[in-house]
Amino acid sequence: MERLIKSVQTIKEEEYGRASEKFGPVNNSDHESFAVLFEEMQEAFDEVKNTDGAIQQFWQMVKSKEARDQDKQSVLTAVENSAIFAACEFIQVAAMAYKANKTIQQRLEK
Repeated sequence: MERLIKSVQTIKEEEYGRASEKFGPVNNSDHESFAVLFEEMQEAFDEVKNTDGAIQQFWQMVKSKEARDQDKQSVLTAVENSAIFAACEFIQVAAMAYKANKTIQQRLEK
């Protein structure tokens, strides 16, 4: 897990870099920081709901014992994809929290 955390931290910094190039290295205000964080969190929650729905669908297939393996594979692919999308959204949440912290740090240094 430790290696995964380090990898995610690196990806977070890369995402911060991409966002900085597009929108600047800091936010204009704490209100902007909140708005960006809130938006990213909502997108992450949407993906978590998608993942949960696909897992529930798989569980129904497992319980029914009548589902075809090809259909199960299709649902599991949906679980995998939505979990990856959720992870990406949460990385964006982390990157925007990092940016909000930099915003405050810049203000403290003035």
